[in-house]
Amino acid sequence: MSIIVVSALLSKRVKQKGIEEFSVSSKSLNLFPLICSVAASHIGSGLSLGLIGMMYLDGVQVIWIAIGHFSGALIYTLVLGKKIRKKADASGWGITKGDLLEEHYGRKGRFLFGGIAAWERIAVTSGQLVAAGVLLSTILAQFNINLTTATIIVGALVIINVSFGGLSAVIWADVIQMFIMVLGIGLLLPIILTTKLEPGTLMAATDAGFYNLAPTNMVVLGTAAAWFTSALANQTVWSRIVSAKNAKTAVQANVIGSVVGIAWGLVMVYITFAIKAIYPNIQGNPDSFLLNTILDGFPIVIIGLIMAALLANILSTANTVLLHAVMNITHDLYNKTFKRNASNEEILTFAKISTPIIGIAPAILGIFIPKIIEVQNLGYNFYGAAITAPFWASMLFPNKVTPIAGFSAMIVGGSVSLFFYFTDLTMIPNAILGVVASFITLLIVSKFTKGTINENHQSL
Repeated sequence: MSIIVVSALLSKRVKQKGIEEFSVSSKSLNLFPLICSVAASHIGSGLSLGLIGMMYLDGVQVIWIAIGHFSGALIYTLVLGKKIRKKADASGWGITKGDLLEEHYGRKGRFLFGGIAAWERIAVTSGQLVAAGVLLSTILAQFNINLTTATIIVGALVIINVSFGGLSAVIWADVIQMFIMVLGIGLLLPIILTTKLEPGTLMAATDAGFYNLAPTNMVVLGTAAAWFTSALANQTVWSRIVSAKNAKTAVQANVIGSVVGIAWGLVMVYITFAIKAIYPNIQGNPDSFLLNTILDGFPIVIIGLIMAALLANILSTANTVLLHAVMNITHDLYNKTFKRNASNEEILTFAKISTPIIGIAPAILGIFIPKIIEVQNLGYNFYGAAITAPFWASMLFPNKVTPIAGFSAMIVGGSVSLFFYFTDLTMIPNAILGVVASFITLLIVSKFTKGTINENHQSL
């Protein structure tokens, strides 16, 4: 309910200020709400329900997924944050990363980025909707609410929030949701699990290999690589940098928010250890292991609060990533590729109309792939491999890369990643292979087309 109220209150502000307010809050956000939003957006269902379920089965090595994500986000922020925010002082610049890529790789480079980025955000949104569907269908099973119906219900709620209030609604909903998340999952759940533990059993419930940090499971290693490479070009980091009121706030908020996320990962480790010790033989869908634990003997008031915290955890990320998908399609494809003379009102109208249409895609994807981390990996693997190298090159070596090289690097990186993702021909994570292939392509093609650097990019 709080999400809908916030969206309604901010809808008038969006209408008055236009697409820059809708997409990046008019680049005016202060430190506190931005920290809450960064943390809440990063800590989605993958780093709660998905992480706990996967860790329960595969051991503590699964924490490398969280380490990969947050280390990539921190490197991105510390190296590029101030540069990006200073460039974003230009009015209208920075609504998406496509603004940067068009400067170096032309309109076709932006178009390709927009399509890849929208797909990645749709896949990540799908993971959040699956998680929310698992949560609601578990709670409302007595009313015959199944996973498909629950996923559709949550999808509708996310669409309403994004359609009316844009990023400002997402940010302030994140602030509310972050408090609920910390209280319910960060504090209350660990305390209750601790009271159920027998003394000295926290790390003695299974074989020693469960507590081995070395990443020996190739699925875990591949997932960690995908989350790391995609985090190096993460769209959430970009939007929170651009939406800050200045460069200092942008970097501080993203660093502090990421540190909060790391602390959250440690809490998830403790929760998993406790669940493993108390309930050593949980069966069924790993994404529901935490939910099954909570429903087993917890007081009804506590169950309600923790479930509300889990839903807040999921929705905070779902709101953010769906908004990004909308802006990739609205800004990069509609406005900057097909209708560059569109008025601000036309762009905003397109964004609002397209939100429910785009929002259907992740719901459908989640119905066919109802596993949180697996469906998100479909986006992370492809996006990180295709975008990371061209993005970093455009920021650090703008005079060394050519338009055709950047465009080619995106195609090659994404294609290599997809090939090895579906063929499984090597133990090397396909996300890493894709990034390496993209980087090599960038170097080679730039070398042989270096005379085109200063040519008109619009002709690409």
